[in-house]
Amino acid sequence: MNVQVVVRRGDRKVVDVGDAWPGNRNDTVVFRATVGHAVSEHLRLIGDGGYQGVTGVTPRKRQPDGRIIRDKAWRRFRKRRATTEHVLAALKVWSVLHDCRWRDTGIDQSVRAVATLHNLRSEMRDLG
Repeated sequence: MNVQVVVRRGDRKVVDVGDAWPGNRNDTVVFRATVGHAVSEHLRLIGDGGYQGVTGVTPRKRQPDGRIIRDKAWRRFRKRRATTEHVLAALKVWSVLHDCRWRDTGIDQSVRAVATLHNLRSEMRDLG
């Protein structure tokens, strides 16, 4: 399944979760259909190479021949992507997502519940 998740890098909170799409779908198609409205709400969204050509999402900068430009901006981009990838990995740990065999909107509801619990856990961690 393909689920698009928008994560705020500063405090590692999940901002938006799109609906789950079955199978191995193209990220750009699912992004535009589910959380594409997040582009107007959040000024800077970054994505991996699968989001090239999506307006509002900044992928890595590449040379005209397609190779990645490895400069100071590339290092900053990697650190930002690593932060969001850590949040996605924390969401994938939940066993309810591994054992998910629900029909209709059960998968969507479980992903949103896990995202909410993740946000609550990070708030509790911040409070000390």
